[in-house]
This record gives sequence, structure tokens and C-alpha cells, in this order.
Amino acid sequence: RLLHQHRIEKLLVVDEAYTMCGLGGEIAAAIMEHAFDELDAPVGRLHTEPVSHPVSPPLEDATVVNAERIAAAARAVVEGVLDRLPDAAAVYDREHRLVTFNEAYRRHNAPIADMLAPGRSFEEIFRTSVTRGQYPEQPGDIEALIAERVAQHKRGEGTFKRLRPGGDWALYRYFPLPDGGSATLITDITE
Repeated sequence: RLLHQHRIEKLLVVDEAYTMCGLGGEIAAAIMEHAFDELDAPVGRLHTEPVSHPVSPPLEDATVVNAERIAAAARAVVEGVLDRLPDAAAVYDREHRLVTFNEAYRRHNAPIADMLAPGRSFEEIFRTSVTRGQYPEQPGDIEALIAERVAQHKRGEGTFKRLRPGGDWALYRYFPLPDGGSATLITDITE
């Protein structure tokens, strides 16, 4: 019940050893044997490729676990979770730059989908959304609207509803993340 107590539903075990006979393999096997029902997916594993240890730096980078491979594997786990959500979802880093998002987020932001990319700032994304007519219900000072929404996003908190240009209602929620970033969830609440 340890996984359930800590709300762990996805797990990635990283080990510099080979797939077989390493501590990471034993940990993954024990979790799969004793806590499989608590997970939403099988335990992910990242390990050194089963080849002789290379002496060439480029070959070593391609076969041995390193920070880039760990980040890519962790990102794949997060993206797998986001893609299973029915809501539009995005993750921003502590600098308020887009890290990743799901297909529902792209669809929700169809008028600006061409500029949704990791590394773009929330302010740039929101400003583009406003200038492309996605906030016609907000007459008046556009800069004040942008400043207000950016400040709300930077606080990593807030919930609001709005009628979108197509006539559907959406509930927007910002959540702070432990690393200083934030998550955005957008739910269609049209009845």
C-alpha cells in the first residue's frame, strides 16, 4: 500500500546497470509482483544497454544512462499521463515556459496551435491568444488583461470560467508544482 499512500501511479526505475541482474531490475520486479494493481501502467525501466562498455565518448553517451536519457524517459512518462487525460493539460517550468502539453491542449488552442512549442513563455502564448481574437469578451485594456493572467499563472493558482468564442464554456485551473512550475488544466463545462 506504500504506492497508494503516496499516490504513485506511474513509476520509472533508473539504473546504470544492465537490464538483468541489477538492483533496478530487482526493484522493478518486486514492485510488479507486490504492487502491480496500484499502478496505472507497468513499471518503466531505463538502464545501460546490454553491450560491452564502450571506450568512445559518443558510444558511451548512446549506451550508458545519463541525464539526457533520464529526462527523456521521465518526459515520456509525464506525456503518457497527459495524453490519457480528457482535459486540455499543459506543464510549465519555474520560468513559466511551456514544457509539454497534450493533444487536447493543442485542440483547445487551435487558433494558436502553430506557435505552441516547448520553451515558449506563458506570456507569449497568452498574448498571441488575445491578439488572435480568443478573448473578445474582454474589452478594454488588453495589457491589463495580459498582466493579470500572467500574474495569476506565475502564482500557480487560480480557477476561472469563461465563454469561449465558439460558444462553449471552459473551466481553467492553474496548479503549483513542487519545482516552482505550474500545471494548467482546461475542462469543457458546456452543458
